[in-house]
Amino acid sequence: DLLKQLLQSTPADDKLAPGAGQKLQTGSRCGGGKDAANLTAVPSMAEHAREIGNRYMQDRHFAAAAHCYEVACLLCPAGPGCPTEQLAAYHCNCALACLELGRYSDAVTECNAALVLTPAKPITAKTLYRLAVAHVNLKNPWEAIRCLRNCLEFDPVNAYAQKLLEHILEWQVEDRKRQEVFPARPNLAPFVWSDAGKRVQDKA
Repeated sequence: DLLKQLLQSTPADDKLAPGAGQKLQTGSRCGGGKDAANLTAVPSMAEHAREIGNRYMQDRHFAAAAHCYEVACLLCPAGPGCPTEQLAAYHCNCALACLELGRYSDAVTECNAALVLTPAKPITAKTLYRLAVAHVNLKNPWEAIRCLRNCLEFDPVNAYAQKLLEHILEWQVEDRKRQEVFPARPNLAPFVWSDAGKRVQDKA
């Protein structure tokens, strides 16, 4: 079991996400030695779970990767012991694994969980793009367009977001034309939604 493995083998503190060490040191001054050790161990194990998830992603074992990222989220609840930026990255990575598995509703949930934490611009842009991909595959084009436009506000040169937005807008024009010709059969030539969402960005 992954959680048992993490408990038995805690990685060194130098693998913490940027900024994590500073917050943990502040917590150690407020609490006792045992509490400080616990605060240090939890984010370290969360990072270890993320690293294992990244390896699974590289090997295309997406279900295992998603599980690792979920464990990382559980081990790193929002609070002084775990920076919100770190937790947002775990949710964003989990969303990527869910997209690869076709679990689009779960990807929406993970993306929303990341966005609630208001991470920095790079992670926000990446999360909004993945949220758009999920909505595209759930046949929610208007939500996808809204997410992509928000994404481009944070990252105006994001080629993935630009391409997907153009693709959706072109499809909408073609769909309106089809409905004018066949008003009683608007779904005569449905768009293959999965095509637009196949290319996703790298891990957070």
